[in-house]
Amino acid sequence: MDGAITYYENYSPVGDVLVLAICFVFIILIRSAFISKTKNFAIFRIILGLLILAAGLGLFYHVLMNATDTVSHTLIYALRIGYHAALFGNLFLYVVYATIPLRLDSASAKRFIAVAAIGYIGVMLYDTAGSMFKFGFYISEEGRIHEGVNIFPVGYVFL
Repeated sequence: MDGAITYYENYSPVGDVLVLAICFVFIILIRSAFISKTKNFAIFRIILGLLILAAGLGLFYHVLMNATDTVSHTLIYALRIGYHAALFGNLFLYVVYATIPLRLDSASAKRFIAVAAIGYIGVMLYDTAGSMFKFGFYISEEGRIHEGVNIFPVGYVFL
């Protein structure tokens, strides 16, 4: 054996580490620049926070997937659901942001956001229920990983 670590789903921590580094550079630049505090900027800051959260949770989730025999499966499920919630939250906020440059009237913007919110809640409920009731992602008593239906692409296309 050459000592190389392989991760679940051929994950590489390089991407998440780079996302964290870039986000922290953005935070430093934002703090040192004068930026008017608009609604767009507030959405951007929340998106940046969710990216940091998703990258951090993604790192821990994928590292702990290598230790399914010693780590609580509940912790792995919580990290995975938090990871997906942060990623889908970003997609939801992109939809919210899109209503601003599209200059939708108030009623249309509310419908647009409501459909996205229903999609976000639906995808997260399905993801959580899939792990709880073992029709989605779960780890069996023997430590075998079961995928079930991967809802992530469906949520990505919907949002």
